[in-house]
Amino acid sequence: MSFTVLVPARLASTRLPRKPLADIAGLPMIVRVARRAAQSSAKSVVVAADHPDIVAACEMHGVRVVPTRSDHATGSDRLAEACALLGLDGDDAVVNVESSHCYGSIAAFLSEASRVLRPGGVFLFADLRKADDMAALERALDAQPGWRRIAREDITAAVVAALEADDARRRQLIEELVRRPRARKPAGEFAGVVGSRIYDNFRTREFLYHRYAYRKL
Repeated sequence: MSFTVLVPARLASTRLPRKPLADIAGLPMIVRVARRAAQSSAKSVVVAADHPDIVAACEMHGVRVVPTRSDHATGSDRLAEACALLGLDGDDAVVNVESSHCYGSIAAFLSEASRVLRPGGVFLFADLRKADDMAALERALDAQPGWRRIAREDITAAVVAALEADDARRRQLIEELVRRPRARKPAGEFAGVVGSRIYDNFRTREFLYHRYAYRKL
């Protein structure tokens, strides 16, 4: 399936000011995110930026970027504007790169996604949960008015295989980018290297990773 990756970027982050421009080993965070996304099979990767500073950082490093309004209430509204500016419609698959399992309210997130999704459009969603919490996530997805589930897959085993296949590269990056030796173990835990807690949680299926597709009627 052909798809476009959109990365929403808002400068006024409350928990980490100017987060998209945070320096990570010499590159802005938003640039690193976009470059990682570009290693997928996406036909294009575009940052949806709300501030000229983010636009400038992306352009400086050759990352495609589209300026969006700064007054959007949600990331979903920002992506909807970006889709319109890029000429994407209901027949296009768009992957929104952000972490939904950290949202304060998954119900509010899904409601916003439904609000901006056009009739006939497909909502593609993949995320992780503790095994005991996955059923609640599915109930929230199934409860969206006018949504019909068209696909569901447990991809936990594939995630474990990917972590194993990519282990050497991530360990090498940690050695190169994490300058303080004492910080390398926490970095490895965050990156899910083999033997880390997050890797073991997936391997033992304490954590699950599922993907879903829903069509809006």
